Amino acid sequence: MALSPQQLADRQNWIGSSDAKVISECNYEQWERLIAIKKGDIVETFPWDKQTLMNAGNHMEAFILDCFKEKANVMLNAFNFGKTVVHNARTPLHSTFDALTTDKIAVEAKFHTGTMSVDELIDYYAPQLQHHMFVTGKDYCWFAVFFGFRGRFNYRLVKRDDDWLKDYVENCRRFWHWYKNGVKPKDFVTMTPVIWDDMMVMNMAELEQFDSTMQSEMNLNAQTILDAKHSNEISEKAKKEIRLYMPSNCRKMYLELTGNHKKGSQLVMTRTKTSNLMISIKTTKEVEHDEINKAS
Repeated sequence: MALSPQQLADRQNWIGSSDAKVISECNYEQWERLIAIKKGDIVETFPWDKQTLMNAGNHMEAFILDCFKEKANVMLNAFNFGKTVVHNARTPLHSTFDALTTDKIAVEAKFHTGTMSVDELIDYYAPQLQHHMFVTGKDYCWFAVFFGFRGRFNYRLVKRDDDWLKDYVENCRRFWHWYKNGVKPKDFVTMTPVIWDDMMVMNMAELEQFDSTMQSEMNLNAQTILDAKHSNEISEKAKKEIRLYMPSNCRKMYLELTGNHKKGSQLVMTRTKTSNLMISIKTTKEVEHDEINKAS
């Protein structure tokens, strides 16, 4: 359901658990958009289908929590309870929990109509769940999900990842400084995937086959990844500039490329049904293939 005016106003005062995924993905464009949302410069709206699913999830929440109590045999004593903690006296982090157990463990309830497994969903919502654990100060939280497509219920106990949280709260600090003071951070702390179960963590150098040759190969691979990251940041900036030229009533825009590009190559920008602007560079063969399909 849509947030009330009071909830929208409160969102300006902290980093909420719903902000965790955007912050952990470390993307300047997404951070800037989140800042605009918090300041009220952008009002989030959703297509009717998506909003209806979100509303259904809200209506299902009490039922999912009842399923959790029965299946996990866990008592709950607080619902939609909010708590804020301030990290290093500067960065406020807030969670509104779907429920808390009697020992103050957070419970996150989800209604899923797709085909993802419970473990895949936990991977997807991991930033939100870790945010909850930072706010509660607990080592675990519960994740409960009802699968509308399959008509079944499942749940997991999710473990706290302190190494991930250390990097996350530093990125939260940088985001909050930008939001409050208008100072864009020079960089991010790179976020690795959350480790939320009891599978082991190991140093690659401990592998039996590891030697100096493998070390050199890994050094080269790592540099390639860093170069690609830098290229992606440049690419995102270029796409942002290109999108500015797309008229609101235009479904598709293309440009024949010149200069160092191969003859016949095109820059193509397409508006999806959800109004997202997709940008691609089509080679001569791809353009010719599209033309043949149009003619057939």
